[in-house]
Amino acid sequence: MNLANYILFSIIIITAFINTFIRKQKSWSVNKFIWLYVFLFWGIVPLVQYAVGIFPWGVDISPSLAMKANLVTLLWIAVYKITYKLFGGEKRTGSDGPVIQDFSINNLSIIFLILYQLLIMAYFFRKTGGPVLLRGDLTSDMFSSGSNTYLVVTQVFRASSFFATAAFAYWYRSKDSLKSLLLLAFSFLLMLLTNFPLALPRYMAGAFYMGLFFILVPDFRRRYIPALLMLFIFLVLYPALAILRVPGQSAGEIGMVSSVTPFLTGDFDNFSTLSMTIDYVKENGITWGKQLSGVLLFFVPSALWTGKPVGSGAFIAGSRNWDFTNISCPYNAEGFINFGLFGVVIFAVVMAYIVVRIDAAFYRSSRFSYLRLFYPVMLGMIMFIIRGDLMSSFAYTISFIVAAFIIFMIIDFPSFIHVKNDRPQEE
Repeated sequence: MNLANYILFSIIIITAFINTFIRKQKSWSVNKFIWLYVFLFWGIVPLVQYAVGIFPWGVDISPSLAMKANLVTLLWIAVYKITYKLFGGEKRTGSDGPVIQDFSINNLSIIFLILYQLLIMAYFFRKTGGPVLLRGDLTSDMFSSGSNTYLVVTQVFRASSFFATAAFAYWYRSKDSLKSLLLLAFSFLLMLLTNFPLALPRYMAGAFYMGLFFILVPDFRRRYIPALLMLFIFLVLYPALAILRVPGQSAGEIGMVSSVTPFLTGDFDNFSTLSMTIDYVKENGITWGKQLSGVLLFFVPSALWTGKPVGSGAFIAGSRNWDFTNISCPYNAEGFINFGLFGVVIFAVVMAYIVVRIDAAFYRSSRFSYLRLFYPVMLGMIMFIIRGDLMSSFAYTISFIVAAFIIFMIIDFPSFIHVKNDRPQEE
């Protein structure tokens, strides 16, 4: 049984490695970041946890349960890969990079964008008493998690500031003018004061700042750089910092187990939660889409929906009577808990279809568009979606979609007025 699991882990890792580093594709794409996530969090990390026999949250995973989890993962991988190819994902390529031809922002839109960023910054400063550089008591006390205020302010408002900066970044990359550079620098300062990396949830910080790198730094668009950078962050930098934060620990005390300790924490719990989901379904059956209904109708208040589902991670933790319920639930487990193996297949097909359409549409166009504005943030958000749970990641993604739409309308609205006013008047 152990040998069989090591073989399954190897298949997952090799398949994801080939699709991340070997197959010819864009350096930056949602598809590539999905494969990178699978390589790290569904392959390398579970293998490490299985090898040392320690799993996040103290979950006891038998070899037989580990095999079931690996088979579910392999089913998702196979269906996603086949469907992605059938939809033409490997053929749909276009110009490389996010440079937009002949894009600029008119003066009226510039005024609106800067004023909007200033208003967002002023609102945060009024609530916190100044810039927040660390994620802590101020933001936690201000906005209770799950409330409408939290969703609007920390997601839509903060994301709006990012998308404004992203628009200026596109302008600078297109024109390379002093005016665009100065406005980008000022907009970035406003965004930084509202979205300082250490004050943000990690998924949001990664999505925002990786998105700006994608737009601004041409070298980061070379084939292997983004994937290698992410590997360095997750496999070297993060574990090293985690070990150094342990008080009183010397270098000599860092043996095999302590050197992999960061990979045994709740930040890397996808294999544990997938295994717990399989256990839950075995004992209680699938939910027949109830968890998915909570995802799609996340905006409905619990007061109006008695028995509204919680996120699947919290649901699984609650089924075990845990006090702490803030755990992940990977995308393949979401499919499994809703509709069993059929759900795993359907969720893989849906993901492949969406990814093919988004990647193809982005790289086909060289003009500024709503998708051009939103796409960079999806590179980071897709990892949050795959990690789960789906209710949280879907709600936050919708918030970002709304924020991007607001900024796009601010940029496009003056043009709309101009076109409308140029139409001949009826007599």
